[in-house]
Amino acid sequence: MSPGDYSRIIEALLRKLHGPLYRKSDEILLDPYKEIVSALECRVSREKLDRFQLCYQAIAGQTLQELIDENYNVEQLIADIRELTNSGI
Repeated sequence: MSPGDYSRIIEALLRKLHGPLYRKSDEILLDPYKEIVSALECRVSREKLDRFQLCYQAIAGQTLQELIDENYNVEQLIADIRELTNSGI
């Protein structure tokens, strides 16, 4: 999958929390960690957000392309986002 494909999948998951007007796929391409954490704040419990941040803080500041180039498990990241967006607060 391309970075754009992953970005659109992440955007669609985060749209569940923010509604249909949430459009951030370009920002997700540039810094997925920052955009995901920003989207999850105040939308999921503090405990779940803290756990997510602890697990994924190592990818902060990296682009999706860099993560793919480093063989990062983006599928697991998406699975974790899916779990958080399905559970909500």
